[in-house]
Amino acid sequence: MSDKAVDGSEAGGRGFKHDLSYMKAGPIRCSKCGKVTAQPRYVSFSRVTGFMKSSTLSGYGALLCAACAAEEAFGNSLHTLLFGWWGGHGPFQSPWAILKNGFGGKHDQASDERLMLHNAHAFLAEGDFKLAHGLARALTRSSDRDIASDARLVLEQCRAKGVDYSAELVDPWEISLGRKLAYCAMAFMVPAMIAAILVLGLWDFNKAGPAGQPAAVSVGTVESGAGLSSKVTARGAVAEIMDKTSPK
Repeated sequence: MSDKAVDGSEAGGRGFKHDLSYMKAGPIRCSKCGKVTAQPRYVSFSRVTGFMKSSTLSGYGALLCAACAAEEAFGNSLHTLLFGWWGGHGPFQSPWAILKNGFGGKHDQASDERLMLHNAHAFLAEGDFKLAHGLARALTRSSDRDIASDARLVLEQCRAKGVDYSAELVDPWEISLGRKLAYCAMAFMVPAMIAAILVLGLWDFNKAGPAGQPAAVSVGTVESGAGLSSKVTARGAVAEIMDKTSPK
């Protein structure tokens, strides 16, 4: 199996969402950086572009390593943050697209496992028994019985070479809590800013009062003071008149 490509027609004739029939013999390389990647994925990311009354939701998909996938996720999300909100269905599509990108993009587990199985055989053929063993061990837990069975065969061949590791293979696709929180903040940054501007504007309007007059409390204070002055002046005038008209 290490001498041929792995396609979606295997595993009992069942097809997969991503066509793997073009895969060549040997470990898989990332289509972006060109480096060999033990756990590649065919993953797609979304971006939204909004303008006036229309918005466009587009996708970018490629066979990537985890590092390049993280770069694509950020690039497409940043484009959506800057240009996705300003037309059509952009305000509804943008948060969804950013969250989807931040949480790993769109990928198919069956294709992921077939890619890993291809690499397990490729590394076994090249004598890299540690990687072959790690990949095969992870695949023995697959829900696809054919993949799990084939992975066990790889493990047996590794053990026949005297290789048997107990350590689990590190998953480079695991998303940290910090990254999840960062993308959640990015997804709702624009709505939060608009809401903050509206609240501050309403606060300033209520504080200033209509037509830029002082606040209601200040108006009441000024009016009270003016009324008090008027009363004092009126009392003084009455007292003066009575004093003039009173007999001496």
